Amino acid sequence: MSNATITTLLFCLLLLAPLFYVFRRWQPSQASSRSRRDQLNEQSMRILSSAVEQSQSGVVIADCSGIIEYVNPRYTQITGYSNAEAVGRIAELMNNEQLTDPNNLTMQEAMQLGSSWETFMVSSRKNGERFWQQVTASPIHDDLGALSHIVLNIEDISERVETQAQMEQLAFYDPLTGLENRRLFKDRLEQSLKHVRRSKKSTALLFIDLDQFKRINDTLGHDAGDELLTTVARRLRECVREEDIVARLGGDEFTILLADISHADDAGLVARKILQSLTEPIQLGAQEVTVSGSIGITIAPEDSMNASVLMRNADLAMYRAKDQGRNNFQFFTDDMNIESQARMSLENELRLAVPNRDFVVFFQPQINLANNKICGFEALVRWRHEQVDLIPPDRFIPVAEETGLIIQVGEIVLRQACAQIKALQVAGLHGYTVAVNLSARQFRDSNLVSLVREVLTETQLEPRWLELEITESMLIDNI
Repeated sequence: MSNATITTLLFCLLLLAPLFYVFRRWQPSQASSRSRRDQLNEQSMRILSSAVEQSQSGVVIADCSGIIEYVNPRYTQITGYSNAEAVGRIAELMNNEQLTDPNNLTMQEAMQLGSSWETFMVSSRKNGERFWQQVTASPIHDDLGALSHIVLNIEDISERVETQAQMEQLAFYDPLTGLENRRLFKDRLEQSLKHVRRSKKSTALLFIDLDQFKRINDTLGHDAGDELLTTVARRLRECVREEDIVARLGGDEFTILLADISHADDAGLVARKILQSLTEPIQLGAQEVTVSGSIGITIAPEDSMNASVLMRNADLAMYRAKDQGRNNFQFFTDDMNIESQARMSLENELRLAVPNRDFVVFFQPQINLANNKICGFEALVRWRHEQVDLIPPDRFIPVAEETGLIIQVGEIVLRQACAQIKALQVAGLHGYTVAVNLSARQFRDSNLVSLVREVLTETQLEPRWLELEITESMLIDNI
């Protein structure tokens, strides 16, 4: 070997020496790094495994076919199935095509698309108890991107669902009768009108008010009244179909929605059935009572397609039924609207007339049949109206009683009557009494005695010359 060759080899060795040194140092360093990664991976797996084992949610791991490979302890607590009992079974959600997520996908479809999936469902524990659960499914893919496993996360939401149901019950249902309340009924009515538009069929709205319920409630007590309302609610439900809606608006007022009726007469048949049912005696403690009802009926779309208008129509028809003697039903007619508007106008004018004292009292002589001589007078009130002159009492007294204005009107009459009789006495005409009628509302007024005493004092009329007479309305009210 020549000196040149030897020199060249030495030169190459000098160049490669650092590389050999680095290589020898790098080999153990690479092994050390791999060891640290393995340690970190093992630590991460232990942490993950511990988290799954101690999770407060049920965790199920299944293969791509839905066969369960693992369940955590919480799953066992929720369902009652142990790991040994669950592993090897097919997850019940896997082939259930009825369960879909908000995107209308089944779990299988979502897993194949590589997206997560969520639903709410009723399931059964091992002991047969039913419970609500919220299920979330997530796909796991292998290195090639194919679906290899499915992870299911299960939450027992039975208490949450029960709480929500209780809140809905309080918000939308009458706590006494269990019927739908006014709020939910209005929504049902709106939905029913949408159905009417689509189906071109009719819907009937019945407004039911119990006759003389207040008398029973006041006489037998509120507990008896509540029992009566509960019994009536049950009878109403028995008189209609399963799909019909029965609601309690409040007090003794009930409503019924009859969907998809062919003729208005169908609603009349139901109304007759209800009236017949209500007349059957009801046992309230030691007392047996009978009640009746007044029913107003309106039809959509014939009468209106507006929910508020239909409610008003049925209410007007119900009051017509009461005017017709109660214990009957009446269909809404257009003339009821006219009467209602006229009554509203009369009420508004009456409210203005009371503070203006636009009332005059006439005196009708009372004859003693024994001697055919005048022995007294009956005070008769008239409303002096600026447009129609005098309005007789039969037109405005019922409105005054309903609105409570009868108290003020009655005071005006009492003062004028006593003042006029006192004026006759001052003029030398003695021995005449004056009779003033009292309505039921006046008679129940707690200030009646003090008012009479005050008027007699102011007019200086002796009490023996004043007669207070009760009206027919008071007698009827106490029958």
